[in-house]
Amino acid sequence: MAPTNIELVLRAFEAFNRGDWEAATNVPEDFVWINDAETVRMTGTPRQATGPDELREFWRAFFGLWDEWQMVPGEPVEDDSGHVFIPVHFSGRGKGSGVPIDWDYFHVWEFRDGRPAKISNIRDREAALAAAGLSDPPRGTR
Repeated sequence: MAPTNIELVLRAFEAFNRGDWEAATNVPEDFVWINDAETVRMTGTPRQATGPDELREFWRAFFGLWDEWQMVPGEPVEDDSGHVFIPVHFSGRGKGSGVPIDWDYFHVWEFRDGRPAKISNIRDREAALAAAGLSDPPRGTR
């Protein structure tokens, strides 16, 4: 039996946290990662990465900003169209500076043919809920 969209999301977070970029970037060539404007401003990372190669480069650059880091996914919720909304807590220490960071943000995952087609990284909860097609806040989210 094929994994559910939520299982795929949680497996990807496991891969992120162990630094397994190959497993975390098992996406099609036309996959798109989108950062909202606030994330771009805060991290200096690009607004968009397309395909597995750009995605790996994006993550290497982003995770290279930190001496240590941890991404903790919250409870994922799937809408009727298969979009997955998931709150994420990121903590870390700036590379070299040691400055601590604690961020709460949200991912909206879209799927096509059982694989991630697009992930939107959104700092604003209401904007993320709207992007996921969810009008009522899921229980247990930040």
